[in-house]
Amino acid sequence: MPRLNYYLIIFSFLFYLFCSSVTLRDRILIDTFHRIERQSLSPPSSRQLFEGAMNGMFKTLDKYSYFTPAAGKKDYNDLLDNNYEGIGLISSPSDDKKSIEIIYPLLDSPAYQAGLRSGDKVLAVNGKNLTENQVEEFSALIKSLRDSEIEMTILPLDKTEPIKITIQTAPLNIDSVEGDSIDSDGGRNFILENDNEIGYIRITSFSRRTADEFGDALRQLYTKQARGLILDLRGNPGGYVNISVEIAKMLLQSVDNTKIIVSTKYKDGRIKKNYYGNEKSQICSLPIVALIDGETASASEILAAALQDYKRAVIVGSRSFGKGVVQEIYDLPANSGAFQLTGVSYWRPSNKNIHKYENATENDEWGVVPDFKCKLELQKWRTRAIDSIRTRRANTVCENRDLYLNSYIKNIEQEIEKLRIEFNKLNKSEKNENNSTENNSEKNNPDNSAKNNNTKNESNGDSAQENNIPFKLQGESPYFDPQLDKAIEILKRLISGESVLEVTESKE
Repeated sequence: MPRLNYYLIIFSFLFYLFCSSVTLRDRILIDTFHRIERQSLSPPSSRQLFEGAMNGMFKTLDKYSYFTPAAGKKDYNDLLDNNYEGIGLISSPSDDKKSIEIIYPLLDSPAYQAGLRSGDKVLAVNGKNLTENQVEEFSALIKSLRDSEIEMTILPLDKTEPIKITIQTAPLNIDSVEGDSIDSDGGRNFILENDNEIGYIRITSFSRRTADEFGDALRQLYTKQARGLILDLRGNPGGYVNISVEIAKMLLQSVDNTKIIVSTKYKDGRIKKNYYGNEKSQICSLPIVALIDGETASASEILAAALQDYKRAVIVGSRSFGKGVVQEIYDLPANSGAFQLTGVSYWRPSNKNIHKYENATENDEWGVVPDFKCKLELQKWRTRAIDSIRTRRANTVCENRDLYLNSYIKNIEQEIEKLRIEFNKLNKSEKNENNSTENNSEKNNPDNSAKNNNTKNESNGDSAQENNIPFKLQGESPYFDPQLDKAIEILKRLISGESVLEVTESKE
C-alpha cells in the first residue's frame, strides 16, 4: 500500500474518532424524532416535537436561558420593548370579584382618551357582566378582543350610576421612566411635589426608549432648576445592558474613554467586551442619591454599581438582587422561534463580582450593597403597599388623584389592620402552646422552675414586643416611604456641599 494512502486512512480514522460522538448524537436525535412521528400512537406535529426538544434542552441550563416558540416571539419582543396592543388599562380585580378596578390608564391610550380614570370600575364588557373568571383574567379577555371596538359599562369613582363607553384597541407604548406625579395636562412631573428643589426619576425597566425618556426627564429637571436628583431603581428587573450604559454616561462626571462602566467576561475569565464612558455624553451634574432594593437586578445593578464605584451617587436601600449574567438573543431560521442564552457574566468598574451564585452567603461578594441600609420592616407587605402607592401616584391624573389615593390608602390600612389582628392571633396561639410546654417541663423538673420562670418572662416580653409591631405605613404623607425619606435627607446634605465620600464615610 502506498505510504500516502496509509496516511490518508490513519487521518480519516482519527477524524472519525474526533467527530463521531457529535455525529452519533445528531443521528440519534433525528432518528428518535422520525421514529416518534412514524410509530407513536398519538404523534404530535413536527413543530410540537421540535419545540418540546428545545424546551427540554434549555431546562438543563440556568434559569435565565430559555426557548421562545414562534407563536410567542412577538409577545417576547414586545415585553422587552414595553410595546403592547390593547386599550391601555392597568387594572386589578375588585374585592367582590364582580368588577375590575382601574388602577390607572396609560397616558394618551384609548382608555385615557375615552375618559377612564383611576378608581373607576368596569362592570361589563360588550353588554355582558363580568364573570369571576373574566375578572381574574381581564387582560386576556381584552387581548382576545384586539383589533375591535369594545363597549364597556363603567362606574366612575365619584358617581353612583354606571355609564357606557366605546373604546378602540390600538398599539401601545408603556413608559419606562416615571416621575413623582402627573399634572393636569397629562405631563409627568419629575420634581417632588412637596420639595421643588429635588428631582425624582424612577426607571421601571431598560427598554429601547428608556435612554431617550430619561434624557427628557433630566432636561425637565434643569428647566425647573432642580438642585439634586433621586434615582429610584427599586423593583427594576433590568433589560438592555447598552441602555443602562447610555444612562450611566449621562450621569457620570469626568468620564473619559478609558473609564469602564461595565465589563462582560466569558466563563474562562476572558473579557468579551468593555463598555467605556464618553466624555461628551454627560448631561447631568446634579448631586444624586440612588434607591435600590432586593428586586433591583441585572442592568439596573450595572447602573447602581457604576454610580457607586465612581463615587457619583450615594446608594440607599437594601442589597440588590445579584443577577450578574447576560443573555444574548438568537433568532432561529424558518420562523422557528428564538432563544436567549446566558453566555457571559458582567463585572463592576472595580472588577467586583455582581452575580449571586448558588449557595452564596451574605458575606460573599455579590450584588450592590447600599451605602446606607434602610431595610423596610415586614418587607414583603410594606414594600408591596409602598410600591402600589408610588405607582398610582406617578400615573394618576390630578383631577381625581387625591380622592383616589386617599380611598386606596384607607383600604390598604384596613387590610394591614386585618393582617395585624391575624398575626397577633397566631402569636397568641403559639405563646399559649409554648407556655403549656414550659408548665409541663416545670412539673417534671422542679429544680429548674426558677430558671424556667426567668426564661418565660423574657419570652413573654419578646412576644409582647412582636405583638405590638406597627403594620401602619411609615413615612410622611403622601409617600409613606421611609427609604425615600432617607434619600431626601441624604440628598440635602449633598446639595449643601458635602461630597459623596464625606457622606458615606460619616455614616454610623
